[in-house]
Amino acid sequence: MATQTEDGFSYQTLDPRYSEIRLVKLLPIPKSSDKAGYLPTIHCSLRKASLEDDPEYNALSYVWGDPRETRPILIDGKPFRVTVNLEAALRQLAVDLRQQRRSHTWLWVDAICINQTDTSERTHQVCQMSQLYRGAARVIVWLGPPAIDSDTAISTLHRIHDVAESSRTKLWVRSWPMFQFQEAPRPRTSASYIQAALDTVLEMLCADDHRCLDAVASLYERDWFRRVWVVQEVALAREAVLHCGDTKIDWATFYTAFWMLCGLRDYLNAVVSPKSRNLSVATFLNAKLENVSTVAFSWVLVDDETPLRQFLYFLGANANHSRLLASDERDYCFALLGLACDTHRLRIRADYEGTWKEVRIRLAKSCLEHYGLEMLSHCNITASTTPDRTGGETAPSWVPNWASPHLPKALSVYSHLNVRGGGDGRPYCASGSLRQHIDDASFNSAGKLKLWAIYVDVINEVGEGFPGTVVDYKNEETFDDLAIWLAGLRKLLPSVNEAYKAEKKVQDALWRAPIADRAHVHNYESIRAPAELEAGYKDLLNGGQSREAIRYASIAYYKLNRRRPFRASNGLLGIGPEELATNDHLWIPLGAHVPLILREAADGCWTIVGEAYIHGIMDGELTHHSSVQVKQIQIK
Repeated sequence: MATQTEDGFSYQTLDPRYSEIRLVKLLPIPKSSDKAGYLPTIHCSLRKASLEDDPEYNALSYVWGDPRETRPILIDGKPFRVTVNLEAALRQLAVDLRQQRRSHTWLWVDAICINQTDTSERTHQVCQMSQLYRGAARVIVWLGPPAIDSDTAISTLHRIHDVAESSRTKLWVRSWPMFQFQEAPRPRTSASYIQAALDTVLEMLCADDHRCLDAVASLYERDWFRRVWVVQEVALAREAVLHCGDTKIDWATFYTAFWMLCGLRDYLNAVVSPKSRNLSVATFLNAKLENVSTVAFSWVLVDDETPLRQFLYFLGANANHSRLLASDERDYCFALLGLACDTHRLRIRADYEGTWKEVRIRLAKSCLEHYGLEMLSHCNITASTTPDRTGGETAPSWVPNWASPHLPKALSVYSHLNVRGGGDGRPYCASGSLRQHIDDASFNSAGKLKLWAIYVDVINEVGEGFPGTVVDYKNEETFDDLAIWLAGLRKLLPSVNEAYKAEKKVQDALWRAPIADRAHVHNYESIRAPAELEAGYKDLLNGGQSREAIRYASIAYYKLNRRRPFRASNGLLGIGPEELATNDHLWIPLGAHVPLILREAADGCWTIVGEAYIHGIMDGELTHHSSVQVKQIQIK
């Protein structure tokens, strides 16, 4: 039996009972003729195969590109249109076949091997995607055609890898966050060898007016790194090779170089002089490494029995500058299912029959029941009210919108990585030892979530949001702008009050709130802010740029991004999402690590505005008050 696509191409029907897939037989391409501008057409054939028979094939990982810009290829002698980027990938592979004198290669390519117009087939094929990528002999990553500096970038990554190997750095360092960098390490110690290796990498990157650094950064900006499906495609691969034009680098080498650059970033932030130009290199690396971190770390995590919440966190972590992209919103869920160890317990499977609203409601319910209320930290009123691309109804505010560019970075997140403070250690415990169980009975037929929560107070004054997004150490205004903003917090908290009854308490609130009382930039590192950061805060206010001031600024820029300060009527100072407003209310759901800002609706129900850091109540202090009010509320 055959099905026909809208453009007339005919597919043989796949039988899901036998895990059938289609494979493309790619033929070598002849040399171009002398005719100017002529490119020989790519020739392929298509056949069915069963994954149960362990067929031999390579899987292609690439970015589709603009679906409106296509080029023709021939499949079994019949025209078939593919995107420009896919045609370029197939052409390069066909040229490689000719140069290697090979007769053909078998490939799995999603745009060709799945009938994209058949929703039922698409659903079934996506459900077996993890098996498909695990079964491939190799995953071929197509980064795109070459650029003027792409060869320089890949050769630089090879050289960085070689430095790591020759210095045996990976034997000495289990985790960069756990490594203790030193100002002047003793000779012949592990720190001296490792920091010498990182110095070598730094010199390599900065030579010739940062030519190699700029080339690597340009490579990291490639669209492939921002496609949500590539996380699974590489993480599950037996072997992966990245192609940029005709230049290649295997994934293990690529990852080692990335890992060394992470170490260099941490090294520069930890021990380099504040006045050094190398701090600008650290800033540059901070931004560029984010583009690659999700796919790189997922490759490490996939064999470690990692739960789905870790991969969902990656979506929020990259929401601002390097957000992962998908042509179909439902893929923000479906593309991650094959990576997680607990998908079966969550009872979530790919199903393209459901709308994005339906998919994420099912996902949110399962995550709340399985992981608890931490998932509410990914909720934000702007993201929740963003309609899906089909213009359908919005979901309830307790349902994170993983596809939204407004998806918030949670203040505290789980991490399966080896990080400071322990990945499952929580910096906050606002509800103390109080808990509640979330199950089917917590959700009513109207789509509302019933919760028991502690009432805190109402917001009666809101401060200005911080306009900065990235710390630029080369720009003096970076520190001036932050100092002015920090000084302005005094307007919200001018003196002692009911919440902070001593000046020392007021000072603590003023310097801890802007950094959410955290010692490190990343939200998965749970250590609270040490006393030296107060010194950095004071130095910033006085126009200084000490190491502590720079560290404080780095954390503040990260925590304050898309957040603003507020004061409650009882004097509590906090930071919350930029959408918060006066008369919003502060609640702590039982079992939640952080408070939530809720907005009351006319029907008495509540809408989640977002999570909050509120100084003085993050460790369960309110649960010890005899006057604590615990009420059942409904969130819609």
